[in-house]
Amino acid sequence: MIDFEVQQAPQSVVQTLEESLFTLNHWRVDPGAGVLSAPHKTQRLSPKQLAVLLFLAGNHGRIVTRDELLEEVWPESVVEEGALTRCVSELRTLLGDSAKHPKFIRTVPKLGYRMVTKPGLISEQTRVPMKQHQTPVTRGRAMWSMPWVAGSVLAVWLGWTTIEGWLGDARSIRADGFEIAQETRPAASTDFQLVPATRKALKHYETGTERLRQLDAQEAFHLLRIAAEEDPNHAGIQVALASALSLLGDDAQARSRASIALRLAQHLKPHERLWVASLASRIIGDTHEAVKGLSALNTLRPGKPEYVFALVSAQLQRGNYAEAVTSIQRLNGVSLSVLDEANRLLLLSRALLFSNAGHEALATVRTAKAIARKEKLDSLFAVAGLVEVQALIQLGEEAEFDSVFADVESDIMELGEPRRVADLQLTESERSFQRSQMTKGKETAYSALVEFERLGDLSGQAEALTQLARYAQTEGDMATAEAMSLRAQGLYQQVDNRFGQLTVLNERAVRHLSFDPIESAEHHKKACGLFSEALLISDELSNKHASAVLRHNLGHCSRLAGQNQVAIEYFRKAVTVLEDLGLPDEQANALNSLGHALRDEAKLRQSVEAFHLSEIIGRQSSNPQVLPTALMGLGLSYIALGQSESALRACEESLSLWVELEQAEPFEVTQLYLAKALIGVEDLERAQALIDRSMSSASQRGDVLTEGLARYAMAELLMFQGKHQEALQQLPAVPSSGYTLTTSLQAHQLLIRSALESALARDRGELDPGLDGLQSVLTFATQRNLRILELQTRFAIADAQQSGDSAVYSGLQEQAIELELLGLARQIERSKKLRSASLSMN
Repeated sequence: MIDFEVQQAPQSVVQTLEESLFTLNHWRVDPGAGVLSAPHKTQRLSPKQLAVLLFLAGNHGRIVTRDELLEEVWPESVVEEGALTRCVSELRTLLGDSAKHPKFIRTVPKLGYRMVTKPGLISEQTRVPMKQHQTPVTRGRAMWSMPWVAGSVLAVWLGWTTIEGWLGDARSIRADGFEIAQETRPAASTDFQLVPATRKALKHYETGTERLRQLDAQEAFHLLRIAAEEDPNHAGIQVALASALSLLGDDAQARSRASIALRLAQHLKPHERLWVASLASRIIGDTHEAVKGLSALNTLRPGKPEYVFALVSAQLQRGNYAEAVTSIQRLNGVSLSVLDEANRLLLLSRALLFSNAGHEALATVRTAKAIARKEKLDSLFAVAGLVEVQALIQLGEEAEFDSVFADVESDIMELGEPRRVADLQLTESERSFQRSQMTKGKETAYSALVEFERLGDLSGQAEALTQLARYAQTEGDMATAEAMSLRAQGLYQQVDNRFGQLTVLNERAVRHLSFDPIESAEHHKKACGLFSEALLISDELSNKHASAVLRHNLGHCSRLAGQNQVAIEYFRKAVTVLEDLGLPDEQANALNSLGHALRDEAKLRQSVEAFHLSEIIGRQSSNPQVLPTALMGLGLSYIALGQSESALRACEESLSLWVELEQAEPFEVTQLYLAKALIGVEDLERAQALIDRSMSSASQRGDVLTEGLARYAMAELLMFQGKHQEALQQLPAVPSSGYTLTTSLQAHQLLIRSALESALARDRGELDPGLDGLQSVLTFATQRNLRILELQTRFAIADAQQSGDSAVYSGLQEQAIELELLGLARQIERSKKLRSASLSMN
C-alpha cells in the first residue's frame, strides 16, 4: 500500500484518487464503480457522495470549507447548504462514522469539514479514468434533492432499555415471515439471566443502555454489539441491541434481534420474561401484546420509570394517545433523575401533540430541550427539536417555524442517523404542503419515501405515502391518491398502527366525498362506510377527539346522502364531545354544521340557536375565522325565518370581518347571502349590485364554485322579477358536477332550473315541460323529509300550473307560516296577488 504525499497539490491528488483504487482505514474505495467495500460488506455511493468523499480525501489533513465543496461538487447549480450537510451525513452513515466521535470526517464548526483518515493508494491497481465511463462526479447537474416531513422518530426507552417516541405516526414491524438471523442456545442457568456472563459484556451493556436512554443510537449500537458478541445468549442485551438498530433504521436486523430476545426470554423468570417479551413484541410489531404485558408490569410495580416509559412508547406506537397521557401522569410526584425527567417530558410532549394539545406540547418539549442542552444530551436535544417543529406546524406558528427548523435541521444532520433525517424531510414536506409549495414538498416526500424503503421502515413508508396521496389529490389525480392511500393503509395494518389506519380511512372517505353528490351516490355510500370503519378504530383506541371528528365527518356524509336526521344526531354528538374535551373552535365548527342541517329540516329556531352558540365562541376565540363563519350561517337562517333586518346585520358584520382577514372566497359567499336578505326586503337594486360584484370577482379568480353560486343567485333574483328568459340564460354557465355541495342545495338549484323552464313554457302558452323536473325535486324532498325544499317546490308547481286557485296559495302560505318561513310566506302572498291580477285582466 502506498501512502499519499501530503505536500502533493490538492487538485492533482483528487484527480489521482478519481482514477485509482484507494483505502480509507478498512474501507476500499473504487471510484470508477462508485463502490465502497469492506470484508463481507459493499456500499454503493451516489455521484454526489463520491464527489464529496474524493474531494475531502484528496485534501486530507486540511479544513475544506463548505463554499469549496459546494463550488466543486455543485458548480453549475444553486443549492442550499442543507444539501451538502445531508450528503456528508449520508457518507458518515455509509462509512459507519459518528459526528461526535469521528474516525473519518470531522466537522469544524462554522468552517467546514476535515478528513482525519489518510487515504492510501493500492499499488498497481490504477484504474481507467472515471471520466471515460461516466459523468464526472465533481461536475454536472445537482442530484434530485427532496427534503420532507410528518415525522416518525422512534425514541426508544429502556430504563435500562429504551424509550421509543415518534414524530407523526409511531413505527412498528410485524414478525410474520422473516428469518431468525442466528440460532442461539439458552444459558444453562436461568437464575440471573439479566446479568451478562462476563465483565466485558456487563460493562458494554450498562454503558450501551445508558446511551440508549440518551437516545444516542449510534454509540449505543457499537457498545451493545460488542456486548452481544461477548454474551450472545443474554436476552436483555439482544432486546437493547434491537432497540438501537430500530432507531438507526435497520429494521430487518432489529426484528431479527427482537425475535432472538423472545426465544431467550422463554428461559427467564416470569417477571423478567414478561419485561423482555413486551419490549421485543413492540419492536417486532405486536403492539397489542406489548401494551398488555407492560400494563401488567405497571400494575405489579407502579411508578417505576422504565416500566412507565416503555408502556407509553407502546401506546404511542399503537395510537392510544389519550391513554399515553394518562400513563405518563403516573410519574407525577415521583422523584426522577435528570435524564429520566427529560425523557418523561419528551414522551409527554409527543402524547400531548397527538392529543391535539399543541400549546401544552410545545411548552413541555421546550422544557425537555432546556434540560438536554444543560446536560449536553445531544441526541435527546435533536429528537426534542423534531417534536418542537411538529408542534409549531400544528399551531400554525409561521414566524417561529423557519428559524427553529434551521437549527433542528443542523442538529439532525450532525447526528447523521438516516431515519431521523428522513423524519426531518417529512416535516419539511408537511410545511411545504401547508404553504402550497407543491413541487418542493412533493419532491421532499418522495426523497423520504426512498430513504424509508432503503431502511425497510414500514411506518415511515406509510407516512410518506399518505403525504404523497395528499399532494396527488390536491393536483386532482384521484386515482394516484387512492392507490397511495391503499398502500399506506396496508403498511399501517402490517405494523399494527391503528391510528395510522384510522387516518388513512378518514382521508380516503373525504376523497370520495369530493365527487359530485347527485351523480356519484356510490362514492358517498363508500365514504360513509370508510368513516364508520375509522370510527370503530377510534372508539377502540378511546380517542375521543378522533371520534368527534369522525362523527362530524359522518354527519356531512349523511347530509350529502340526504339523511338529514341522521346527520343532526352525528353533529350533536360531535358538539358534546368537543365541548367536553375543551376544544371550543372545533365545537363552533360542529355547531355551524348542525345549524345548517337543522335549517334543512325546517327547525329554524334550533338552527339560529346553534349559530348563536357558535357566534358566542367566536367572539372569545383567538381564531379570527370562527366568528365570521358563524355569522354567515346565522344570516342564512334569519333569511329563512323572514327576519331580514337581523339577517342584514349578521351578514354585514361577517363581510367586514372577511375584509379584515383578506379572505376573498367566504367574503363573496357572504355577499350572496346578504343579497338574498336584500331580495327578502325587496331592495332588488342593491341585491343585483352585490351579485354582479361577486360574480365578477369570482370569475377573475377562477373560483368556479363561487361564480356558480352567484349565477344561481342572479337567476333567483331575475325569476323574482319575472324575467324568466334572462334568468335561464345564467344557468348554463354553471357546471353540473366537479364541485361538492350539499344534496339539498344542489336539489334547490335543480328546483330553480325546473321552475324557470316551467315559467317560460307558461309564458309561451305551452303545455308545461318543466313540471316533470319539479315533480322529481318534490319526490326527492319528500323522501328525505326536507320540508323547506318540499314547500318551495310545491309553490313552484302551483305557479307553473297557472291554476289561480287562491285556496292552494293560502294553504301553502299557512304551511310557510307554520314553519316560520316568513320570507317564503311573503313570496306566496305576492304571487297570489299577481296571479289574481293577471286573471282579472284576462
